[in-house]
Amino acid sequence: MHDPTGQMGMNMGAKAASAGQEYLNQNLNRYVNVPHLKFYFNVDNSYVLSKLRLVLFPFRQTHWTRITMRSNPSAPYGTGTPAPMHGAATPGPADYRPPREDLLSPDLYIPTMAFVTYILLSGLEMGTRGQFHPSALGLAASTAMFLAGFLVVLMKLGGYLLSVYPAVPVLDAAAYAGYMFVGVDMCIVAAMLAPAVGLGVAYWAVLGYAVVAASWFAMRALKPAIITAAMAPSASAVGSGPGGMGPGGLHGGNAMAAAAAAGYDPAYLQQQQYMAAAGAGGIASASAGRKRKLNLLLAVVAFQAFAMACLVPWSGVRAAAIGTGPLGAGNGGFGAAVPIASAADPAVAAAEAINKRGTW
Repeated sequence: MHDPTGQMGMNMGAKAASAGQEYLNQNLNRYVNVPHLKFYFNVDNSYVLSKLRLVLFPFRQTHWTRITMRSNPSAPYGTGTPAPMHGAATPGPADYRPPREDLLSPDLYIPTMAFVTYILLSGLEMGTRGQFHPSALGLAASTAMFLAGFLVVLMKLGGYLLSVYPAVPVLDAAAYAGYMFVGVDMCIVAAMLAPAVGLGVAYWAVLGYAVVAASWFAMRALKPAIITAAMAPSASAVGSGPGGMGPGGLHGGNAMAAAAAAGYDPAYLQQQQYMAAAGAGGIASASAGRKRKLNLLLAVVAFQAFAMACLVPWSGVRAAAIGTGPLGAGNGGFGAAVPIASAADPAVAAAEAINKRGTW
């Protein structure tokens, strides 16, 4: 029963699979920081349940500051005690505790699962209306990815234009953008259950609550990252004046050299110099910068609410239970996925004419 040819083929296949896996691991580690990515998936069952409860009911949470590795929980976002030379001074796995140890730490497990659940629920909701098509799943996924990606770009681009330092990491922004799918999933379930039990108005109540809860969570979670973060001062504020970083400043090169000699990270001292120089630059400039960052935060929250409104199944809610939609008589909303027959439809007009002739 031992076929030499079969054994040779199996050995060659095993060698090819091993070589392919080794090549994939080498190139994956080259372009993707796997340890950094694992930080956002370091979760357990207790964290997932607590985080879902926080996302859906964020109003009772009073403490929104993440726990750092080297400082107390009340330290501002991105700051802490001076780090050694090998430490990092910007937010990331080296600074903050993983999601398993900190409820306020962003993760990518819940957004990923909520995104997949959104696609499956969208297909199920369309199937209950008899309008399911395989291409609809791809359309739902691409639309959701575009809206979430635009939200990430808005956070990163706004932080860059406003010189928010340290900037919100890309994976943090992706996590905060993905939390909105939790509320969207809840709205899809309500859209399927509300007409069935005859409580159509409950869908609108669930939709309103989901948008308000997601907006509140995003505003409170992103406030330490956007508003509390230091703003990099202009060249005039960081110049060689009394509070500047030049040779004649209080925080000049001598302080930097002393910190390096003491074994501290110069990047941390540079951050503190930025903050001191911003304060020396004038209260008016700091107030204007805070106002601009507040506008950025409000823009992010407003676009998230708009994205949720685009993703929920407005057209999936039956007119008999809900009533007239915002942009279509008898339709559930602006999606217009359910064709509503009207007198302007030629087929309906012809059928009515035949019925009239039959009654005559």
